[in-house]
Amino acid sequence: MSTSFACRLGLLAFAATTLDAAWSGADLAGGLTNALIRMVLFYGLGLVAGGLASALMEEQSRIDFEQWKASVLAQTDANAANSLS
Repeated sequence: MSTSFACRLGLLAFAATTLDAAWSGADLAGGLTNALIRMVLFYGLGLVAGGLASALMEEQSRIDFEQWKASVLAQTDANAANSLS
């Protein structure tokens, strides 16, 4: 997930920088160099942000599963206690 997010963010930065350089009339070599540098920087930022998002999603799903499991076990125990009475 983090690699996918990083690629999208990097390509978005590259496209935005290239369009900005084209519209401002900058020279081709300078515009592409700037776009490549920004693409690499935003790729790194995307890796970090994607990794954090992935870790947060995994942690939240683990917490939700543990809560669900506890409620099911409590309900099963209550049903077993009622059937014994």
